[in-house]
Amino acid sequence: MVIDATALSRGLELLTDDSLVTGLVLRDASVGSASGIVIEGDDNVVAGNFIGVTANGEQSAGNSGYGVQIGGDDNVGGGTTLGDRNLISANGIHGVLLLGDGNIVAGQPLSSRSARPSRDTTANLVGIHDLRVGGLPCSKAASAATGS
Repeated sequence: MVIDATALSRGLELLTDDSLVTGLVLRDASVGSASGIVIEGDDNVVAGNFIGVTANGEQSAGNSGYGVQIGGDDNVGGGTTLGDRNLISANGIHGVLLLGDGNIVAGQPLSSRSARPSRDTTANLVGIHDLRVGGLPCSKAASAATGS
């Protein structure tokens, strides 16, 4: 299913808990700093989606803000299998904004421009605790992502 969010501030807003979001193409959210997916609930899984690209994953269709914005706790983005990974690319700010605690981000190809794995290749981590990125505790994952 393709959600073309042109003229919207959010492609999908998840305010509930214990939900699964999979198999979606979320693209072109363009009002202000619009995000493809905004999660405010807890214990949700977002896996196997194309965010900021076309359905074939080969062309840019970025959101003006974040690809995924997670404000809730204990959510999972992506996974370790190819089918569970979200392709997040060509978004205006960062691919992923994490604000909640206990979230897991795994197997996410984050890219810069066009349909290559978000303009900035990093996740923006703000005031979080107990985050796991790719199975690593946050401090080790940040070090691996920056090459330090």
